[in-house]
Formats: sequence, structure tokens, C-alpha cells
Amino acid sequence: DLAAPPPEDPGEPPVPAVSDLVGEIADDLKEVLEEDLARTVSSRFRHLSGVSKGVLERLHEGEEDGCRDARARPDLDGKGGEGERTELSGSYDLDHYDCVTGWRTLTEVSFEYTEKDDAQAQGLVETSVRRERRYGEAGLFGHSFGGYLSRGDVDKKGADGHVDGAGFNLGLYGARGLENGLFVDYYLSGSIGRHRFDLLFGEGSDAVGADGEYDYYAGYVGAALSGRTEREHYVLRPRIEFDVGHAVTGDADVSATGFGRTETGRVVLGDGSGLRSHAELGIVSNGRTDARGVRHGFELIPRVACERDFGDGETRCGYGGTLGFVGDNVSSGSGYEVRLEHERLDDVRTGRIEMRYRHEDEAKRRHVTRLRMSEADEADLGHSIEVELLEGRIRVGTGVDIDRDGEVGITQSLDVRF
Repeated sequence: DLAAPPPEDPGEPPVPAVSDLVGEIADDLKEVLEEDLARTVSSRFRHLSGVSKGVLERLHEGEEDGCRDARARPDLDGKGGEGERTELSGSYDLDHYDCVTGWRTLTEVSFEYTEKDDAQAQGLVETSVRRERRYGEAGLFGHSFGGYLSRGDVDKKGADGHVDGAGFNLGLYGARGLENGLFVDYYLSGSIGRHRFDLLFGEGSDAVGADGEYDYYAGYVGAALSGRTEREHYVLRPRIEFDVGHAVTGDADVSATGFGRTETGRVVLGDGSGLRSHAELGIVSNGRTDARGVRHGFELIPRVACERDFGDGETRCGYGGTLGFVGDNVSSGSGYEVRLEHERLDDVRTGRIEMRYRHEDEAKRRHVTRLRMSEADEADLGHSIEVELLEGRIRVGTGVDIDRDGEVGITQSLDVRF
């Protein structure tokens, strides 16, 4: 007979296999960082488009009338309430014109801070300097530089922590009048940035910490062709605009810690491109005054547009527009404003309705009552009191916010401008 083999010595219990730490969190980390990048370059993209329009407005204003002192304009705005989103923003603008050289310098320092009801916060400090000069009656050219510092809390894809960013940008811009009442405005800009992250994926003993950094390089270019034709009762303002941007990222250097050990590696981040083009026709009435001395006017701006978001890279096209009505009684200080905005790009719809009514009391304090409703099923009803100062104003207000779930919140706001 064959004897049965002796039982095997079980020895030490097997150690559970642990996968590569960086590889374990790579997909979620990639999504978090790419979303951070998309938010950063999209903000810069929108800012540049506004700068280009501002140049055209200053070109229409004409040349400065002689020498003047620098103009400073501080502004502080805050809003918040118990269980509500807290918003705080401020800016300091300085406008200086050198009548000897003809150069105009526009300096701006601004900050934004937002904290949601779940204690997630986003902070941003930006500075920019623009120097520009007119060339003849119909030309303006300038250059700009600036930078930013940012911090954003992260609570998504199983990650908890924050991402800190710093960046620098340079650019050229200008506007020029053409024949037949047409104008072109344009910009060319580049930026670089480095963002550092400190995140924790998972909970308890299975948590993996990740810290590291990534760099990006981005370029933006935009141009617009616009016109202005005055009729007897209205003004036509057609505008065709095209903006495009592209961001190139380096790999994210990652140090991952978990299960009693630390590993280093890299996560490949994807590049991103953004695009925004639209054609619109603004129709603005010259206004009419009724028997009560109220001057009424309207604005209609239909548009067609195409847009590619830096985040998902999907191109969407559609239509939209703005319709507004205003009334102003200069003698009594009262007035109203109704504004409707809507845009539909493929399956993405955005829109809002805003109504305001203002009047002055015997103490010359301005009272403003507003109602805002958005496509996101949110509503905001508020009232504010504005007091004019010698060189500025103070506005305090309170409001009622109703979100899509029917939850009601009370907010308070303060706006100080000099």
C-alpha cells in the first residue's frame, strides 16, 4: 500500500498582492488633473475674448483729451448665507494715460473666492498689465502680460485634497478701422503654468495618497469683424468672431503612498483644444420717450455659434440670442430692465431671464428689486439698497435663492465701489 503524503506546512499566511500604486489611481488622477487644466485654460480663453471687445470699445471712444491723472477704481463684492454658497470677489483697476508718449496703461489686480455649502472652496488671484497706443484715427495696438495664483479643493472620482496653480501669460492685441464702416479686433497670447496637487484616493487602510505636479503650455488666437450702421430709429451692429486655443501638457510626476510604501511614476495627460465662433446681428433701438418722461429702448441680438469645450473636446453647434427691454426716467431716478438669454448648442441648453426695477427714495438711496431664473431650474429674488458716495457707492442687499430641488436659502450681499 502507498502511504498518504504528509500534509504541507502552511507556513506564514500569504501576503495579499498589491498592484502598482500609481497605476491603481492613474485613471482617476488623470481625470481630476485634466478637469483642472480645462477649467484653467477655459477661464483664460473667455478673458481674452473680453479683452478684444474692450479694445474695440476704446477705439470707438476716440483719443484722450489732454493729460490727466491716473484713475483708480477699487471694487469689493460679497455674497453668502447660512447653508448657501459663499462668494467673495474684488478688483483694483488703474488707468493711466501718458499724454507725452501717447501710451495708455491699464493695470488690474483681482481675486475670487467661492465656497460651496459642502465646504469645497476655489480661490484665484490674477494680475494683468496692458499697454496700448493709438495710431491715427482708426488704429490701436497694445501688448499685455500677467499671471495668476490659484487653489481648488477636489472631492470627486474618489479623490479628496487640493490643486494649487501658478501661471504667466504674454500677449498682443489690437483693433483697426477698415473701409465701409467695418472694424477688426484681434489678439494673440501664450501662457505657461505649473500646478501641484496633494490628493488622497480611497478611505481607511486602502487609501492611497498622491502628490506631484504637471506643467502646461497654451496658445490662443482670436479675431473678429464687426460693423456699425445707424438708422433713424435703431443701430445695426453685426459681428463675426472666431477664437481658438490649444494647450499642451507634460506628463504628471506622481509620488504615491499606500500600504506602507511609496512609489513614483508618471501619468500621461491629454492635450486640449477649444474653439468658439459665432455670427450675430445686434439691433439696438435709439429709444423713445413717452408722455411720462420715461425713455424706452430694446436690444435684439440673434446669433449662430459653434463651440468646442477644452474639457470633452466635442464640437457643438446651434443658435441663441439675447432680447432686452429697458426704461429710464432720469428725473425720478426710476427704471426697469428685462433681459432674456438663450443658447442651444446641440443637446446643451443654457438660458436665463432677469428682471430689475429701481427707484430712488427721498434720501437719494437707490432701491433695486430683481428676479432671476435660469435654465438650471434655479431662481433668485432679491432687493438691494445703493447709497452714492462722493467718489463711489455702497450697495447692500438680501435675497431668496430656490434651487432645482425646491430648497430655499437666504443670502446677504455687499458691494463697495469707489
